[in-house]
Amino acid sequence: MGNIYSDLVEERSQWDPIPMEDLIELNNEWKHTHITKNLGILAGTSGIISIISSSTLIWMILRSHQGLSTTQHRLLLGLCVCDIILSLGCSTFNTAAPSEMNYRIWNARGNQATCDVQGFLAFLGATGGLYYNAALNLYFLAVVKYEKSAEYIRTKIEPFLHAVPILVSLTISISLLIGKHTNSDGKLWALCSDTIYFPQHCEGYDAGETRPGFDIPCGRGLEGAMAMAVSTWMLMFIPIIIIFISLGIIYRVVRTQEKKLARYASFRTNLQQSILLVRRNTQTPKEDSKNSHRL
Repeated sequence: MGNIYSDLVEERSQWDPIPMEDLIELNNEWKHTHITKNLGILAGTSGIISIISSSTLIWMILRSHQGLSTTQHRLLLGLCVCDIILSLGCSTFNTAAPSEMNYRIWNARGNQATCDVQGFLAFLGATGGLYYNAALNLYFLAVVKYEKSAEYIRTKIEPFLHAVPILVSLTISISLLIGKHTNSDGKLWALCSDTIYFPQHCEGYDAGETRPGFDIPCGRGLEGAMAMAVSTWMLMFIPIIIIFISLGIIYRVVRTQEKKLARYASFRTNLQQSILLVRRNTQTPKEDSKNSHRL
């Protein structure tokens, strides 16, 4: 299992190289009508919309009466910033993909440096966004279930709710960048992510070799790929678990409170009906006639 990536690269390096003319013909439909173009346009458009939406939410927070004086607003600000960072990485319409992949990726106009920047921004924003979502859930858990005061949350809890998302997202993004794990091989889409650079034009070439006419060495990011992939996705899965557990606890607490309020409302209604019944039964005939005349 630990050598699955190395075995895959070694197997494909034994294949016969595909001529460039055949690569262009094989990928023509994929490039112009399939995933790379459709997802590139979709990701770019949604990224721009997301940037506008998050920027608007930041503006609303800053213009509100409370501003950044509350923990909730500060956490929302962090979440919006992460979303903008992620959206910046996704709104390139594939232009950040290395231009040598233009035989397969629609609108590929970048190089490895632009790919690294895109991958760094994407993982920084995505990981930070996940952890800030978890932080918001933990904040509401502290308020709803444990009834912590705003001052206690601000001084004792909030520093960790900001430190963990920032540190984890920076650690993952920088590690991917240093390990050369942000690549785009066009297998599914053009976004530069944690994958090994071994696209179709690398078939027939060993890891570390560069096909004539290309700049990026085949097998880039192979070293430590398995450990990096496992640790990255484990760290990104932790906030998802936190979100589901905290939401479940919050739902249970709110549901319990609703049942208590319903029982109290029912008890109050029954008590009022009982008081009215007692008053009617204790009234004299004269009082009944007076009440009837008043009516």
